[in-house]
Amino acid sequence: MAQSARRSSGFARFWRIFIFVVILGCMAWSIWDANRDKLASKGECTIHFIDVGQGDAALIVTDGGSVLIDCGPEDTENKLLEYVKRYTESHDCLIPTHPHEDHIGGADRILEGIQTERVLLTDAVSTTPTYTRVLDLLENGTAEVTEAVPGYTFTLGSTTFTVLSPEPDQTFEDMNDGSIVLLVEVAGVKALFTGDAGAAAEEALLARYTADELSADILKIGHHGSSSSTTSALLQTVRPKYAVISVASDNEFGHPHGETLNRLAANGVSVYRTDVSGTVTATIKGGKIEWKTEK
Repeated sequence: MAQSARRSSGFARFWRIFIFVVILGCMAWSIWDANRDKLASKGECTIHFIDVGQGDAALIVTDGGSVLIDCGPEDTENKLLEYVKRYTESHDCLIPTHPHEDHIGGADRILEGIQTERVLLTDAVSTTPTYTRVLDLLENGTAEVTEAVPGYTFTLGSTTFTVLSPEPDQTFEDMNDGSIVLLVEVAGVKALFTGDAGAAAEEALLARYTADELSADILKIGHHGSSSSTTSALLQTVRPKYAVISVASDNEFGHPHGETLNRLAANGVSVYRTDVSGTVTATIKGGKIEWKTEK
């Protein structure tokens, strides 16, 4: 009887300990789950929308490396290289969105002056001397060249970069529409870079992705604010809080066009312009965005 009682007592003690451990585990999981978003929001990066005149160049410095999207026109290549060298001596990735001179004009200087591990390119080609120089440097350099296709993703620290377009089999009449479209996400904040993509490319994006997949807090306006880009349909799907237009003052194209500015205003978007403010920086930290302007 005494032995049986001891077995019964030991069995009960085992179950009390087991239940206690389970309760502790559940409490720990609940605490972790409740703080998961807070932990995820600790990432940090700064996006530099560099004033390169009539062109695009955006340096993204993360807590795990740096990426340069576009390199502006040739006549500002020295200014671009000087600016980039303030923040990094090497790039994890260089992403020329398409072969037009106002986006790759400074790429040769960057490749010569900044160690670059990887370059993302589309299959678009050009016969211009600028593009040929870039290809020659890539052929004779050490950077890994990768085709930018939808779904291609890489992460630097807490920042994720995802290619949304173009699809390999997509053909557009306008090379601008073949621009690499890139989604950058850190700490729950998203930025969408559209190169010079116009209405045709935007329509393809809207057909391929859901509103949640395209939503972004920051939108780099396509084609320097041309009326042929940044359609109402795109704005209503992306729902950006902020937009940045990279453009030269008094440029021959009249960018940004009034139609684009009106669409942005109608959608309640706060707009930054490099022709007005010089280089614009957005520092993302803890899920919040802090803006600074050069002028």
